[in-house]
Amino acid sequence: MIDSIRDRDVFVRLGRDGVRFRRGPLWCTYLADPALGRAHVGFAIGRPVGGAVVRNRLRRRLRMIVREYPLVPGWWLIGARPNSTELTFERLQRTMCELAELVAADQRVGS
Repeated sequence: MIDSIRDRDVFVRLGRDGVRFRRGPLWCTYLADPALGRAHVGFAIGRPVGGAVVRNRLRRRLRMIVREYPLVPGWWLIGARPNSTELTFERLQRTMCELAELVAADQRVGS
């Protein structure tokens, strides 16, 4: 289960204190928050990725993927570079899972 990020202050905290990870054309900024019981996710998919239809399709695909994958609780800002639209759904899913595993591994080391 995931929740959305709706508060501007969270985006400011992510930019200031978040840890950035990248795997292929996907990136994320993660900020641990012990008060959260689950992941809160926002998406940053800019115009260089494509038109509104392309960006929204990619956002929906990523949202479906993160709903099925158990993300580490905390604040997540997930973004994509323009070549992410060339990936099949399966490859996008695998890349997102690898990215989430990077974050999880970093949290285990940091604990």
